[in-house]
This record gives sequence, C-alpha cells and structure tokens, in this order.
Amino acid sequence: MSAISWGRVRLLLNSRVLLFSSIIAIFVTLVLLVSFFESQAANEGFRGLGDAFWWAMVTASTTGYGDIVPQTGIGRILAAGVMFLGIISMSLITGTVASVLVERKILRGLGMEKISLSGHLIICGYNFRLARIIGAIRKMHPENLSILVINQAEEDKMMEVMSQTKDRHLHFLRGDYVHEEILKQGNAAQAKAALILSDFTFPERTDERTILAALALRAANPGLRITAEIQREENIPHLRRARVNEIVCGDSYTPFILASGVLSSGMPRTLDLLLQPGSAQSLKIVSIPAGLVGKTFRDAFSHFREKSSALVIGLVSESRKGISLSDILSTDSSAIDQFITRKLSESEPGMLTQRAGLQVQIAPPDEQIIEPKDLALLLGGRS
Repeated sequence: MSAISWGRVRLLLNSRVLLFSSIIAIFVTLVLLVSFFESQAANEGFRGLGDAFWWAMVTASTTGYGDIVPQTGIGRILAAGVMFLGIISMSLITGTVASVLVERKILRGLGMEKISLSGHLIICGYNFRLARIIGAIRKMHPENLSILVINQAEEDKMMEVMSQTKDRHLHFLRGDYVHEEILKQGNAAQAKAALILSDFTFPERTDERTILAALALRAANPGLRITAEIQREENIPHLRRARVNEIVCGDSYTPFILASGVLSSGMPRTLDLLLQPGSAQSLKIVSIPAGLVGKTFRDAFSHFREKSSALVIGLVSESRKGISLSDILSTDSSAIDQFITRKLSESEPGMLTQRAGLQVQIAPPDEQIIEPKDLALLLGGRS
C-alpha cells in the first residue's frame, strides 16, 4: 500500500514536470520572438537576449518595473502570452508544493510514510494509554529522540494520538509488528530500544502477540533493549526466554496501591509523586561517576547528596553469565519453546553467552563496593 501511494506521488510529480517543461519551452520561444520583432523595430530596450529575458522574468512574475516595454503590436500580443504563462507557472509551482506536502501529511497519518530512522525508539502495539506513554517518554527524554509507532489500529485512533502529541519526531508505520518484514521497514536493526504494549486491537491474542513481537525484534536486532507489557503472569517466562530486558505485568501494581489507601492515608499520593514523569521528586536511575568506582555505597550516597541533594536509595547492578538453551527453556517441549529455540538459533552467534541480567538492590550495605557498571537509584534531587 505504501509503494502504491509513493507511486502516486511520483506520477503526480512526473506529470507536473512534463507540463512545466512544455511551458518553459513555449516561454523561451515567446521571448525570442519578442526580442526579434522589437529589435527589428529599433526598440532600444531590447538590445540583446539578456534584456529580453530580464523583461520576460519581470513581466511573468507580475513585478512590472516598466523599464523595458514592447512597442510593436505583435510584440505586445506576444507579451500577453508571457504574462499568461507566468500566472500559470506560479500556480503550478504553488500547487505542486502544496500537493506534495498534503500527500506527505496524509501518508504520515495513515502510517504509510517512508521510514529512514536510526537510533530511534520503536513502540509496537496500541492501547488507550499510547498517547500518555508517548507524553511520559518525552518528559523523561526531552532530547530529539525519534519515536516510531507500529500497529494496525483504526485510522481515527492513530490520527487522534498524532494530534494529541503534536510531536514532529513521532512517526507511524501501519503494519503487523510480529512480521520481520515490517520491522525491517521500520529499520529495527538500527533502533535504540523497543517498547511492546499489550495490543488491545487483538484482545484474545494480546500476550501471544507480545511474545511473538519480542522474538521478532530480538531476531532483527540482537542488541536491542526491549521492554514489554504482558497481561497474564504465567506468560512472563516466555518473555524471559526471548531475552526481554524489562517486563511489566498489566496492572500488577494497582492492587497494592488501592489496598494501601484503604486503611492508611498518603501511600497512593506518595507513589503517584514518585512515579510522575519529569517530576523533581520522581525516581531516577543515573550513571555513577567513574571516580566513585571502587569506593563504597556510603561514598556514593554522600556524593549525590552534596552535588544534587538527591537520596541514593539503591543500586542497579549488571551481572553477566553464560547460559544455554537448556537453562532458559522448560522441560515440556511446548510448541512455543520450540519456536523460541528456532528463533534464538537464527540470531547472532554467541548471543546466548552474552545475556545481561539486572539486579536491583534497595538500601544495600554501606560498605558495598561500587562496580564499574553499577547505576544509582535516586530519589528526588536537582537535575
């Protein structure tokens, strides 16, 4: 469908170019004829082709300085043709530019624009929180991070998302994101990260499509950072086998928040404040300065407290260990395990021995040593 639409644009431009070429040929012919007849009549304004073309450009653009004027009858008749062609040319130029811009905007809204991004974030799927999620990403990552949304949602729903965000760095590709061809079209191999939403467009197959999307993304880009939303907790192991970096299980936090507010006050508001994107009091994960590597957690706590008035409440540590297929697959030889085995085997060689795991420690011992790849979990503080 995209190829057809871009073909229409090229056909439109080719027809305009052909018409424009014809107008230019007639324009040049008229200028030469005016120059010939006026020079024959000893009109001192037309002393050569340079003067003739200067007069033609001024006349065609309706500027009309009046410094050069045809004096013969046939010269004035031909001049009327030059004026008429000038009006047509300006209309053609304006119409062509407007058509291309309108066509491009329509294609973008329909998810059929040509994607040529790199270092971008891919969001797969659609649900009612999509616009809010994009807004939260922008608050937390205000730099010009290009975002590509891939789904098969209804046109009016995506048009609404595009109009709500009004983000010039937001792009939309219509297609089934579980197919590797669509991910290739979205240049997933050059993407920075991916977010897979629970796609309520397919309510009976939501988790299944999330797992398939994770496998397709991992095959397209073995080093891609993937965050996925799942609805049923029993499907989490499948995402772990697909090497998803972060897994969020539906509304798993909602029961705790609601229960906390039943008999004690303040907890829901506190959590809302901590999880508010872009808030000065929100939780943040930041890099630890190289000078603190090898020092203790107490030193890191003091550093961030003095430099930015932030509280370090934990460490996020990366651990690496080699694993094999037998370590991550279950023993029931289910169809999805067989599918995952095949997909992982098609991926980059050695990928299974480079799996990175994250360990989050809240309030670690004061004497714990900071490792080179550790990150700090901060509460509040100045940016």
